[in-house]
This record gives sequence, C-alpha cells and structure tokens, in this order.
Amino acid sequence: MRGHAAAVIGDEMFVFTCDPPSSPSFMALFKLTLGSPTFEWSRVEIGNTPPVREFHTLLSSEDGLLILAGGRELAATTGTPSGRIHGDGWRLQLFRNVFKMLPQELWMFIFSFCDPKDLFRLSAVCRDFRTVSSSDILWKQFVPANMMKTNKGSTLKSLFRSPKAEWIFVP
Repeated sequence: MRGHAAAVIGDEMFVFTCDPPSSPSFMALFKLTLGSPTFEWSRVEIGNTPPVREFHTLLSSEDGLLILAGGRELAATTGTPSGRIHGDGWRLQLFRNVFKMLPQELWMFIFSFCDPKDLFRLSAVCRDFRTVSSSDILWKQFVPANMMKTNKGSTLKSLFRSPKAEWIFVP
C-alpha cells in the first residue's frame, strides 16, 4: 500500500487505501469487524473518491462519519509523488445515528413506558439516553406529589438512588 489511514467507529475499523493505479485496491475503503470471532475484511462501496494521496489522515465520529484530510498528492497514472500538498477534506457518512434523527419529544414518549429500573439501565447506554432518561418529566410519574420539591441542581431521578450502605450502631 502506498498510502493508507485507519479510523475506528464502534467495533469496526475502516482503512482508506491509495495504492499505485495498477493495484486492484487502487482507491478503496475497507472495513474490519473487530467484534466478530473471526476477523473479516470487506470492501465498502463508495461513490466519489478523493484525489490519490499519501500521508493523509482518517478521522471518525461515533455517528458514522469518516473524514479524510490532508496528505501529499500522487500522480493518478503512475502513483509517484507530485509534491503538491492537499489541504482539503472529504467526508463520508457511513450510517446515521438513529437517536439524532428523531426529535427528543419522541424519545421522551418512548421512554415514558419504562419503569425506574429500566430508566436507570437506559441511562447507562449512552450520553443521549442518559440525558433523556434523567428528565424530571419522566420521573414525576413515580414521585408522590408531596415529594415533588427537590433541592436546587438535583433531579427527581436522584430520589430513587439508593444511599450508600453504612454501618449503624444499634444499642
């Protein structure tokens, strides 16, 4: 491989390659699934490809976005360095975060069917779920009206947290 860069999203590693033009993987994006028992490479079909380059960087975000940036240009026909430096960036959206696609009100409606135990579990899934599952709007259905007041900065969810276990002297 003449030029390659890798980035990880979840349990998948993506490698962008820029090989000499005679190579079968001349300009390609490959995926390695890290969570599977047998590591298997697969080629990711991409449409528009950036100019041939080496010494580039591949960045990733948790919502399925890959960004290819920088590098030195390679001649498309020979694969030899031309000396020109790329200051561009290319983005490839592999998948979308479903959570970001739906409005927060809809997630609140879905989470409203959960009991406190499930809401605590959901809050451990990801930052977005923690934000929604910590909302007082969801927790007020479990709190008696006379306990609705909370200290400034605390939430109704905090009423359900179990206190730390302490030894108590019993005379």
